[in-house]
Amino acid sequence: MHKQTQSHSDVQENGVEDHNAKVGETDAPLDQKLNQTNPDDKDADIPPVGDASTVLHGSYGTVFAALHEGPQRTKLVAIKFETTNNSTHIRDEALILRCLSGSTHFAKFYRYSKYQGFKFLTMEMLGPCMLDIVNRVRPYRFTLQSLLKFGIQGVEALEALHNAGYVHYDIKPGNFVIGNTKETSGIFYLIDFGLCKKIDFKTDKIRNRNGIVGLRGTLRYASLNAHHKLELGPCDDLMSLLYVLIEFYTGKLPWIDMKDIV
Repeated sequence: MHKQTQSHSDVQENGVEDHNAKVGETDAPLDQKLNQTNPDDKDADIPPVGDASTVLHGSYGTVFAALHEGPQRTKLVAIKFETTNNSTHIRDEALILRCLSGSTHFAKFYRYSKYQGFKFLTMEMLGPCMLDIVNRVRPYRFTLQSLLKFGIQGVEALEALHNAGYVHYDIKPGNFVIGNTKETSGIFYLIDFGLCKKIDFKTDKIRNRNGIVGLRGTLRYASLNAHHKLELGPCDDLMSLLYVLIEFYTGKLPWIDMKDIV
């Protein structure tokens, strides 16, 4: 079977909205809200202390691993950086993670702030992505048991995100990871909310302020609505997850040779 590769995502900007504040407002009230550390975590008084090493470079910033020396213990955290320009991706991600605080399938939010010309988001350090896991051993596929375990948790993650009022827009193997500890190694987490959009529960439609709808996300896992350049909904996230499950079980998708055009 073919070794699976990850396609690139569309990087078109379109901010998401918090339940109580719109992205695009002045930074001050949102930053003040997000600068409040997670009250459920006793070690969440960031910034961390210690050496930092690069984990990955992405479309919306660079992620570093660092040691945080808390009052009770030292732990590994992930810090996502971007420059303090007009981009709101990291702040939007912080809003979503804070909104989903306490949900099983999302990284713990610790703190969002600014420092010396950078915005940073500090969150729980997670483990490798599903793409790395499936590519460890030939034939680069999951057993039915492993697939069902991932599928159930993937649906649970999307249910929590949709109930919070967001559509992910970029469901793919690289956006699911496992936990980074012995206790969480069997838990799957959903990450990367740079393309998320908010659902208007009054109309059950996506809030689209600019009126422009284009193909967003990763072409290989895009739903039919995405190909027709329609606004997406929760069902489209589920359709993309179905494509991921098919690829993990059969080893490839029928359209595997197609290239991203976004």
